[in-house]
Amino acid sequence: MVKRGAGTLTLTGMSSLDWTISAGSLVSSAGRFGGNAAIASGASFTFNQTANAAYAGVLSGNGGFNKTGTGLLNLTGDSSAFSGTTLVQVGTLAVNGLLGGMLDVLAGGRLQGIGTVGSTTVNGTVAPGNSIGTLTIAGSITFNPGSIYEVEINAQGQSDKIVASGTAT
Repeated sequence: MVKRGAGTLTLTGMSSLDWTISAGSLVSSAGRFGGNAAIASGASFTFNQTANAAYAGVLSGNGGFNKTGTGLLNLTGDSSAFSGTTLVQVGTLAVNGLLGGMLDVLAGGRLQGIGTVGSTTVNGTVAPGNSIGTLTIAGSITFNPGSIYEVEINAQGQSDKIVASGTAT
C-alpha cells in the first residue's frame, strides 16, 4: 500500500500489508500493524501505543518515525537500514533489535532494551538492558540537563550499561 498526500491517515483496523509512506503521516499501533514501513523524506510513521505490544517488522527510508502513547513498544526487527529520525515522545520504546538513524528521547519518553540504535539525544530516560544488559549506540549519545540514566545493579555487581561507538556526553 502507498500513503500519498500531505494529510494524516490513521489505521483503525488490522493491517499486515507493507506500506510506503511517500507523503504526510501514517498512524497505527503495533497491535494493529504487522507489515514493513518505508518512510520517505518529509513523511512520518507513528505508533500511537496505548498498550504494550511488539513490532517485528522493518522500518526503512529517511523520514520520521514517532513513538507516542503511554504504552511500551518493543522493536525486535532489523531496521538498521532506516536513516531517518526516531522521536520517543511519550511512553517507552524498547529496542531489542536494530534501529538505524538518529534517535531523540523527549522529556516524558523512555528508551530501554538490549538492541542497537543510532546516535541518540536524551531529554527523557534511558534504561539500558532487560534486567541486566547492554544497549549499543552506533554513534554518539548526548544526555541533556534533566535527563535520566537508569541503571540496575544485581547482587553480583553486574550492571546495565550503554556502549557507544562515538562520544558520550
